[in-house]
Amino acid sequence: MQNPERELPVITGIEFDLRKNRIKVLMADAAVSAKELASLIDMQPHTLRRYVRHEAEPRLEIAQSIADALSVTVDQVLGVDSEGSVVSKSTLQQRIPIYGAAEGGVGVDISDVNEPIDSITAPDFLSGSPTAYAVYVVGDSMAPRIQAGEIAFVHPGLPYKAGDLVVVQFENDGNKTAIVKEFVALSDEAVSLVQHSPEQNLNFPREGLLSIHKIVGVKF
Repeated sequence: MQNPERELPVITGIEFDLRKNRIKVLMADAAVSAKELASLIDMQPHTLRRYVRHEAEPRLEIAQSIADALSVTVDQVLGVDSEGSVVSKSTLQQRIPIYGAAEGGVGVDISDVNEPIDSITAPDFLSGSPTAYAVYVVGDSMAPRIQAGEIAFVHPGLPYKAGDLVVVQFENDGNKTAIVKEFVALSDEAVSLVQHSPEQNLNFPREGLLSIHKIVGVKF
């Protein structure tokens, strides 16, 4: 029986319209990191990550190199059909990257968001969000709203407010980690969060804060 406090929707995989390249998802499907793929196509890792993060779209020759390295087609890399049209939800399901627990992270609820460990079918309300992703929830600090081992779906483009569950990403020496908490407030000095089990107010310095992304659903 579902807990009445858990207001986030239960997820089933639905199709969507692809709008940007799918390099991140294809890398996750092939279990290839950005560093490994960059080496395979003779490209600097920081350059490849611009395409992975949708900061730029690859030229056709680069897309072909990526396709060859991942044993897929150029159309799959670019998210288009054979005639160059955006792939529609009638022909393809969205796959988004999913991130796992950090090894050796401080605490028991740290997620590693440097490289995805897999990909997963996205829900319909993430349609049109090329930057959507998911994380395995680590630890029970947010129980009963989210339990350890469940999957939180994240929409980076949506605004968040006090009381929302969020994925907060931090960057330290080039490594990205994240925590799942309830958002309280953001100031010039700190981000204020709440965890539920045990109940505790948390404050982290603004320095090192990379992003705050809204959780829009949970898969049990």
